[in-house]
Amino acid sequence: MQSPVSKLGELFVSLVKSDFFQALLLIAAALVLAWLIYKLALKIRRYAIEKIAYKRFFSEEGVHAGDTLTLTEVIYNPTIVPLFFIDVGCYVSTGIEIDGVTAERDEKVQYFVSRFHLMPFTKITRTHDIKTHIRNYYRLDEVEIYTNKRFVYISAPAELYVYPAAVSDKNSVVARLNYLGNELTRSRYIKDPFMIAGLRNYMPGDPMNSINFKASARSLRNGMRELMVNNYDFSSQMNVTVYMDFDAPQFLRIETPEYVRLIEAGLSYAAAIVTEAARQGGKIGFAANTKGKNGALCVYFPPAAGSAQAKEILKCMSELNYASVMSFTALFDQNIKREKYDTDICVINFYTDPELESRIRELKRLGRGVTVITLDRHNASRFRE
Repeated sequence: MQSPVSKLGELFVSLVKSDFFQALLLIAAALVLAWLIYKLALKIRRYAIEKIAYKRFFSEEGVHAGDTLTLTEVIYNPTIVPLFFIDVGCYVSTGIEIDGVTAERDEKVQYFVSRFHLMPFTKITRTHDIKTHIRNYYRLDEVEIYTNKRFVYISAPAELYVYPAAVSDKNSVVARLNYLGNELTRSRYIKDPFMIAGLRNYMPGDPMNSINFKASARSLRNGMRELMVNNYDFSSQMNVTVYMDFDAPQFLRIETPEYVRLIEAGLSYAAAIVTEAARQGGKIGFAANTKGKNGALCVYFPPAAGSAQAKEILKCMSELNYASVMSFTALFDQNIKREKYDTDICVINFYTDPELESRIRELKRLGRGVTVITLDRHNASRFRE
């Protein structure tokens, strides 16, 4: 008689030799192999993703609020591994609109995702339409790619300066400024080589490039030809420093939309003046009683000529906050003495108190041109010279 142990052994042997058990073993082995292949594929995919080369850039370094531009993405797969469903994501401020997708009004940031399918050794370039809405400095740092329950981060810096919105009628602002030389002397004007008022006889000291050889060949007096030169007219050079007051008046609070609207309007006027002065080749400066990027209690750019100066001022404007940190009179007194007398002054503020009025009268007495642009809550702006 067989023992129970022997019977169990024979039953186990017969079960192992059965086709059903062998099928189960094959299925289990296949599942384990598939699991190992899946884990290996995830590791290979993660390795390939970490090797991805990615960069992005805006088509312009700086634009005015309301302008459009493009954002270009360039991604390259340097491996032999095909990569599908690569979602490259990052957080972007809602101040810019990407591909016409608008975020919720109350949201501060939006999550932007761009999906790629990359074959081995393939590079893809993709562009997105960008529309700017809010003046600000926008910097994109890293992008993230989700894989294997973890994120792979790739450094892809891109920066954009959104300047104040352009003034619809720039000439209405610029034409009201005082041009140098209008009140005192013509010596503050510069000779414009493109404005010829007529011809005159050559005098010692005239430059050679002013000689008009055709007119000289036609001139004849007492049987002798005379040397004739072009008589150039004078053109004014727009040298101006814009002083902007961020101090809110009593009828406004800093956090109200009305205050923000008026400040943005003032910055738009300042940007228009700076741009036009740079175009004319004049010296331009800017000062404001709000905290700058470096933590200073005010912003001040001494008058200087050149497009680089204008660009730096516009970049600074894009980063300005709304709160004032020092009195406007203190800003005026601190910086006005640094400037030369060949520079006009443009003041943009909400109101002019008696102290500032006395300083303006003194500047005018010294021959400085002063224009005041008052930010009015009803008429947007009022000019006074």
